[in-house]
Amino acid sequence: MSAELALLATTAAQSVITLMCTDAWTGTRNRVVGLWHRFRPEQEEDVAQGLDGAQGVLTAARAGSVPGVDETLTAQWATRFAELLAQHPEAAAELRALTAEAAAAPAPRTTITASGPGAVAAGTIYGNVTTHTTTGPEPPRG
Repeated sequence: MSAELALLATTAAQSVITLMCTDAWTGTRNRVVGLWHRFRPEQEEDVAQGLDGAQGVLTAARAGSVPGVDETLTAQWATRFAELLAQHPEAAAELRALTAEAAAAPAPRTTITASGPGAVAAGTIYGNVTTHTTTGPEPPRG
């Protein structure tokens, strides 16, 4: 397999894992399953179940702040995509389209807000952080 196809397999896996916890997931999942349907139909059901299982694991891991799950799942799916591309390099065009769509998809956004004296907001943050501070009277101490 060429270095270009190996990189595509990894990029596609990263895209799929990134989109698992977004509104774009259903469409992405269907495209990946459809890819297997066209090129390796005997594995279509296994791939569908694998995607559903991975999405469940990732959702639970993010809720529990478990580190490393994204990387593990990305490696697993990079292997699957690499195996598909090794036998069907013509699938590369569809994988490139999938990664392009993933890159264009809006990033998931979470807003965490706290207000009031002594209020604290907390949450797990993936990606960039932007903070905003408002000025106003100092809260009473005591």
